[in-house]
Amino acid sequence: MKFSKELSEALRLRPLAEAAAHLDSGDVTSVSLTEACLEASERIQSKVNAFIAIRPDQALRQAAEADRKRAAGDSAGPLLGIPLAHKDIFYRPGEVTTAGSAYLADFRPDEKAHLLERLDAAGAVDIGTLNLAEFCVGPTGQNDHSGHCRNPWNTDHITGGSSSGSGAAVASCAVFGSIGSDTGGSIRVPAGICGVVGLKPSRGLVSLHGGVERCWSLDVFGPLARTVEDAALLLDAIAGYDPKDQHSRSITLPDYRASCFAKPRTTSIAVPVDLFECLDDEIAECHRAALDELQAAGFDLCQVELPDTARLYELTTVINNVEATFLHRDNLAKEPVRYNASTLWRINRGYDISALDYINAVRNQAIERDKFTAQVLSPHAALYLPLLEIDVPLLDSMTFSDTEGADRIVPRLTKWTRWISYLGLPALTLPIGYAPSGLPVACQLLGRNFEEAAILQIGHSFQTRISSQMKLPEIAQSH
Repeated sequence: MKFSKELSEALRLRPLAEAAAHLDSGDVTSVSLTEACLEASERIQSKVNAFIAIRPDQALRQAAEADRKRAAGDSAGPLLGIPLAHKDIFYRPGEVTTAGSAYLADFRPDEKAHLLERLDAAGAVDIGTLNLAEFCVGPTGQNDHSGHCRNPWNTDHITGGSSSGSGAAVASCAVFGSIGSDTGGSIRVPAGICGVVGLKPSRGLVSLHGGVERCWSLDVFGPLARTVEDAALLLDAIAGYDPKDQHSRSITLPDYRASCFAKPRTTSIAVPVDLFECLDDEIAECHRAALDELQAAGFDLCQVELPDTARLYELTTVINNVEATFLHRDNLAKEPVRYNASTLWRINRGYDISALDYINAVRNQAIERDKFTAQVLSPHAALYLPLLEIDVPLLDSMTFSDTEGADRIVPRLTKWTRWISYLGLPALTLPIGYAPSGLPVACQLLGRNFEEAAILQIGHSFQTRISSQMKLPEIAQSH
């Protein structure tokens, strides 16, 4: 119906939770909503290059099945009939999973990623696979094989990576959410740079089974979405124990969506005492305003001294480099020229690290996490951190093909994210405003292990207060 199509297009620009409510009320069908997202995906693809593959036949079949279930009174929850798309690292039988690499251009797995099984069971619609940095290596999000992904707010700028397509597709309102991976910031960086919400869960909360490995000691999978509530809905669907994943933890899970609306157990938020010393002036102003809003929302800000995060950053780098080199050793020996130049330089660096340094880094992960929690996080609900110290860089300024270039560029994007991955703690990235350039500025909320509920509650409270100030990129609304 014409009415349904018009409403679907309007709902495409709204949060997942709102679209789900309209599906439940019968105002719109999943097929109509999926058609709107498919049209938007095709439209934005030439501008931002967010997708590796768009699969309309699969998506419309799933949407039609969701409509049949809802008509029969068989609702599987808030994701039933909701269009999503995911980073191209998750296995779906018979479909190509490239990980953004020439090596996997024809790879068709025969098993399904655990988190896709859970999303399929929840009735979500999967419209395709999303662009990324090759083999998840690179915080800029660039990829010479699949083409660079571009920022929906200004296509001359980077999206961040490695989950570049996830950030761009969600920000462009082509989909209502996405699952990405994070090894040193690969969910949080593109989420923040593209102006959406990104959650890096605690290690072991979401199964890694059926996903392409980047670094087995650091990898996590988690959601990108337009709101904190939407991210919580996606986490509710994908979190849980999986015996096929040796890292998976069997714990009692809260209702993450309900946590967004719950009264906080503690209102204390830790803030680094020297936070503003490292930030560019325009970025600092956004963070001052964000902290003012948190105080107005009833949270108490307490200054804390951080430990040597540069040391934790280096420990993360040791693990990251060694495990990447090990995973790619056969390809490196046979056809190294098939890698992007920037990828090759980074994954080759594991050969220069001693076994003693690697073992020291791995063995001390839990010790360092517990020490950091005791010294910094207790008794606070969260630690407030920046995402970037600078405005979003231009894409052309982020090209590198050697170690010197990597050492110059990578820390500019991962200084505040990589060491969090070493600790394995949950971190929520959310937009807090805009720089004078018009590009998004974001913060991080770092929580205690498996206490995602606390940072989701803070994030939702903050986002509710500033919702009237937030906007969409023009690309999302153009036809």
